[in-house]
Amino acid sequence: MKTTEDPDGRLCRGTFANCSAGTTPWGTVLSGEENFQSMFGYSELEGDGKHEKSNRRYGLDGNASGYRWENHKERFDCRKNPNGPNHFGWVIEIDPYDEDWVPRKRTALGRIRHEAATTFVSKNDLVVMYSGDDARFEYVYKFVAANRFDREDRKANRDLMDEGV
Repeated sequence: MKTTEDPDGRLCRGTFANCSAGTTPWGTVLSGEENFQSMFGYSELEGDGKHEKSNRRYGLDGNASGYRWENHKERFDCRKNPNGPNHFGWVIEIDPYDEDWVPRKRTALGRIRHEAATTFVSKNDLVVMYSGDDARFEYVYKFVAANRFDREDRKANRDLMDEGV
């Protein structure tokens, strides 16, 4: 995930194209990054094929973007940052009650054109999250956390969206 802004490929800077938001049982907010593909220009559709399959899957077409952000910010020009689009298409978790908590991209939930994300707690205290793909003819996805919800400790639940099926 290396880019010119993060040569080590360890950080993801920013979020956009956020759609709808669901609250978790522990009070954080989940928002989906939908339709991020329209922000990036000149994606790789030929060549070594490293990004070709993913770019085609997400609707990146190799041309200038409709918004032309790539003319103003290098991070949106796939010729300079072929990994740029890979930083988006995730569910973002935000804690509005903790100003020191850094929002997180919950990559275990998968990368799609997330149209919202909503959660509930099952009878056996497992957290279940549903999210839909905003692209045409796509699906609704279900994620079940590996660990159980702790009704007594809000902060103990913050990493529930990191492991599961």
